[in-house]
Amino acid sequence: MATAGRLRLYLNTSVVIRALEDPPPPGARGFLEECCRRHRCLVSSVHWEEPWRPETMREAVELLERLGVENVGVDVRALARRAYRMAAERGWSPRRRLDLMHLLAAVELGCHGVVAVDRFIARRAREYGLLYVNHYTGCP
Repeated sequence: MATAGRLRLYLNTSVVIRALEDPPPPGARGFLEECCRRHRCLVSSVHWEEPWRPETMREAVELLERLGVENVGVDVRALARRAYRMAAERGWSPRRRLDLMHLLAAVELGCHGVVAVDRFIARRAREYGLLYVNHYTGCP
């Protein structure tokens, strides 16, 4: 539960990639820095299942460490099974499996919101009662 206005925000890979772009979109990096300063930001072990290029992975790790983002372990295999079933049941592309895994991890970790730049995640976040924030919506 949030204390004194601090929220637990799950950082999706999309927002990290956006902040690493050269140059980043206006406000992307500053937004991420503000959110992680004001709230408790975290990523899960699902984050490292993404198909990172080695240099991008290194940059992501450095950025997350600098921002003080917590890396929390989750049962990736269990989340993958659930995400695969959900995608199949709802007729979503199997490529959305990682997005679903991130959302399921956010729920499992008791997050209040998801920080992302992805319409699919925005729609699903609402279904789970999670805030959806990014550099367009601003930091809550």
